[in-house]
Amino acid sequence: GAYGIARGLADAYRERLDILEMADAIDTAASAPMKTDAGRRLAEPRRALMLDYARRLRSEHAEFSRS
Repeated sequence: GAYGIARGLADAYRERLDILEMADAIDTAASAPMKTDAGRRLAEPRRALMLDYARRLRSEHAEFSRS
């Protein structure tokens, strides 16, 4: 969820990742395998949120990079 995204961005900032690398890291985290069906069901809406956030991050980066 939002906490996980914020936490990931803080980690990415410490590692000096750029915006596109952060989006890639979010995609990677959202794709992490779950060991159980219950875990997959629980993670599904959070993963969707993370993937949407990464997509919007890339889109806005492209938009502002053109300016």
